[in-house]
Amino acid sequence: MKISYRPEIDGLRALAVLSVIIYHAQINLFDNFLLQGGYLGVDIFFVISGYLITKIIILELETTNNFSFRYFYERRFRRIIPPLLTVIVATFALSWFFLNPSQLVELAKSTIFSILFSSNFFFYLTEINYWAQNNLLTEPLLHTWSLAVEEQYYIFFPAICFLIYRYLKKYFLIFLIVIFLLSLLSTVYYSTENNNSFNFYMLHSRGWELIAGSFLCYIEIYKNKTSYKLKISNLLSLLGLIMVFVSILYFEEKTSHPSVYTTIPVLGVCLVIFFANDKTFVNKILSKSIFVKIGLISYSLYLWHYPIFTMAKLSDNFILNSNKLIAIGLIFLFSIISYLFIEKPSRNKKNNFKYVFFIFLIVSIVMVVFSNITINKQGFYKRDKFVNNLGIRIGDYVMDKNYYIVNHHGKFVNNYIPDNFENSPKNNKKILIVGNSRAVDLFHTLHVNKNLFLEYSFNYAKKIKNRNLRDEMKCFYLFLSSDNLDCKKDTAYYMRNVIDQFNKADTIFLASAWTSVEIDYLEKILSILKKKGKDVYIANFPPKLDLYTFHAINSFDKFVYDNSRLPNTNETFFLEKQLFKNLINNKSLFPKTEITLINEKLEIIAKKFNVSFFKNENFQCDKSLKKCHLMTPDGHKIYFDDIHFTNEGAKFFGKLIYEKNWLTK
Repeated sequence: MKISYRPEIDGLRALAVLSVIIYHAQINLFDNFLLQGGYLGVDIFFVISGYLITKIIILELETTNNFSFRYFYERRFRRIIPPLLTVIVATFALSWFFLNPSQLVELAKSTIFSILFSSNFFFYLTEINYWAQNNLLTEPLLHTWSLAVEEQYYIFFPAICFLIYRYLKKYFLIFLIVIFLLSLLSTVYYSTENNNSFNFYMLHSRGWELIAGSFLCYIEIYKNKTSYKLKISNLLSLLGLIMVFVSILYFEEKTSHPSVYTTIPVLGVCLVIFFANDKTFVNKILSKSIFVKIGLISYSLYLWHYPIFTMAKLSDNFILNSNKLIAIGLIFLFSIISYLFIEKPSRNKKNNFKYVFFIFLIVSIVMVVFSNITINKQGFYKRDKFVNNLGIRIGDYVMDKNYYIVNHHGKFVNNYIPDNFENSPKNNKKILIVGNSRAVDLFHTLHVNKNLFLEYSFNYAKKIKNRNLRDEMKCFYLFLSSDNLDCKKDTAYYMRNVIDQFNKADTIFLASAWTSVEIDYLEKILSILKKKGKDVYIANFPPKLDLYTFHAINSFDKFVYDNSRLPNTNETFFLEKQLFKNLINNKSLFPKTEITLINEKLEIIAKKFNVSFFKNENFQCDKSLKKCHLMTPDGHKIYFDDIHFTNEGAKFFGKLIYEKNWLTK
């Protein structure tokens, strides 16, 4: 059984993969990124896959009244596994020289899940945000989530189709409609900001896109689509292509996706597939040789683009459009080679399947074993001189920020057990600190120095799994207004003990890396807190270091990396003055930064409600010397990224808070 070739579908594949590549390249033109909705290329692939896979299944069932699962999965293996494993092996090999130890550990974990076609679960459970461009630095296999979704679909759908065709054939269309509606309703239900990650990565929220293609196939086979006039086919296929283009051009990261809005590009793809025939204008465009050739290598292009961007972005110069175009050129080069020497040979039926299967089974086993070793060896800290410069200690100094996230910031949050002020002396002022990771930092700073603050008792409004939304104050407002611990649909956002903490607290201390969304909720929060008789403290947006593209390291780490040593006293002083200069800019010469504007809004609101307003720079900086501290007097670094404290930094700042009476001002 052979399915007739449709070149326009390869043209659609070309459009899909080029959109994704340009989106991830973030090519800047006139201060705007091209194709901000380019991520919709994945959704185009889903519809095409649903259409083609269903066509394979139904035509075989109609032709033979049976279905060969062995032949089906052999074809899937030949097409998917060899190129995927080639890219995984190459990515791991390159990452050995480019990624720091903890980044290599994360790659090892995602490698195992990618090989097992479950990376969508891994990225969801580890709370990896697809939209964060910094993931290009740390998650070279992030794009495999979509392959996992498709493979999960390939596992379940053929068996279900076979059973329904065999025993309930007359209900097949009803089955497709029911599954489509259930999946779409699930998508709409979960398409809230708080559940966006779950909605984005999971098959249940993507199934309707795949089923849309299945539905098209059913109509095409069992209904006569050739009866449509050329004018109608031209009009509707062109409308579909316009819908796809408009979506890619005007969707952006803020657009809820997948959601009801996603029906626009999905319907557009469906119109193109269904109505574009060899006489239509759209078919003639998409069937152009250049698009067909790109479509033929689209799978390799998709596989290679993200790892190559990862390696390219480790250079500070990746921000230049010219270098991004060079990276895209490399993506095409590697993809062509991969297509010619991996994809085509593995799909060639002349090559014995047992031979192909055995080779890549061994490669899979080796990669899983080596990935486990990498995890157990903590990313091979001393694997070579280059990586040593990133991860090894210089005295007590570690450049790898993920080391501090795991061993300092994250470890403190996960190990801390709130006592709900149960051990607090009666006369102590009980302060509950609320906010995102900045609140964690502030609490950590005060907690490790609690022997100094004998008249205070501190607690932190702890969250499940240390969830760190950028609209933390929205969740706190929902808690205040309705005792809602779940932040709407986000299961168990706050620990249940927060209710007890809040009731016992005299003062609520709001600390955050503030966003405009959080500020929108601040006045509502202050109104409720005042009515409940709580004192309120607000800490402003703290000093923030510049980050450099190479491993997203801060300015202090960059000095160490560039010079392979710690800065001396004069060099440290210079870097500290630079941070102060960035914070306290000359407003007559420079426009106000976003942080400056946010802090001004916070101070105005604090005055309006007559609550205490605390400036972090009053202890993080020395205004007399016009510098902000970057290293403790005994030689420990204070920041492990652009804003968060190391253990030693927390201890140092806690003492300064006490000495400067910061909490009383």
